[in-house]
Amino acid sequence: MTDDARWQELVGAVAGQLPEFVENFLGRILLDPAYGESGLTLDDLRRSSQSSFSAMLAALGGGSSDMEVLGSIAADLGARRARQGVPLESLVRAIRLDFSVLWDALSAPAFGADPTLLVEKAELVWATVDLFASCVQERYVAELEEIQRADADLQHQYLTQLLAPGEPSAADLTRIAGALRV
Repeated sequence: MTDDARWQELVGAVAGQLPEFVENFLGRILLDPAYGESGLTLDDLRRSSQSSFSAMLAALGGGSSDMEVLGSIAADLGARRARQGVPLESLVRAIRLDFSVLWDALSAPAFGADPTLLVEKAELVWATVDLFASCVQERYVAELEEIQRADADLQHQYLTQLLAPGEPSAADLTRIAGALRV
């Protein structure tokens, strides 16, 4: 059996254990207060972990279309976590943890992976996780900029309304004061 065939077999076997290592990941990530004390639901974390790991495993064993799916999932995750207010440092730390979880699964004695094969593929695993992290971070920053731009536009509209000729109603003043945080 060729190295590629053995790698495909190993990735497939690990993919079959996806729920177990998603739970392993959740157990580790919930120790981070940014996640453990956040408003993120366990269901949301489980779903996003499942899709992220699934996409990474597909990318590890597949071609360019799997990498496109990986990028799409990463972009969605980055935008969602920005809107949810997860600190970027915590998000990136969580994604970096993906490498440990994947590596633990790939090198588990139960799968009997050849150590030489694992050494040869370590860079591929790291590069895949790193690509995922980069895509998440890029989209997170872009989404945060969009949110900040929308907030600035809204504040500008409220200031314009506040300074316009004519007096705003009491309800308008309350809404404007809340939006301007004064």
